[in-house]
Amino acid sequence: MASWSQEFAEAVRLHHLGVEGDKAAVQKAYALLDKLRQQVNDNLVHAYYGSVLTLVGRDAINPTERVQKALQGVKILNEAVAKEPNNVEIRLLRGFVCNRLPKVYFHRTATAVEDFNHVLALDAKKHLLSKELYWKVLFELGDAYKKLGQHEQAKAVWSRLKSQTSRYDQELRKHGF
Repeated sequence: MASWSQEFAEAVRLHHLGVEGDKAAVQKAYALLDKLRQQVNDNLVHAYYGSVLTLVGRDAINPTERVQKALQGVKILNEAVAKEPNNVEIRLLRGFVCNRLPKVYFHRTATAVEDFNHVLALDAKKHLLSKELYWKVLFELGDAYKKLGQHEQAKAVWSRLKSQTSRYDQELRKHGF
């Protein structure tokens, strides 16, 4: 049992490096998560597999493969959320993925808003997020609202963020806030 959880921890670490742009880490995470999802029935493993599939798509050269991998990844993330709708980590994975997919092609930004709001509601009851992660969710939620043209909601969320930290000031200025 410990071996798969150690492999999973390594896959998560590689996934995070992949999110930051490390293409080799994406491939390693993909291989590990593909193996793990066949060995264990765990929604979080499946969610990370879905997320890493979108990263494989991001890094693909062939435009058709880019879209196919992204759609497959989102489908797997949707299945994981349907099975565990209150799992914060799964919701955050899907929210971050959906907010980064180009809105014009994938139309998933509203899903990101739904996920971030759901996570914030869960956090309000149980304080599940670290301060830094809470701020990141607020920033991403405002960004998603802005992409949807819901500028008043974005402004309200970003005002909440700005009242708690100056860490995002530079990014907020880039967004015209």
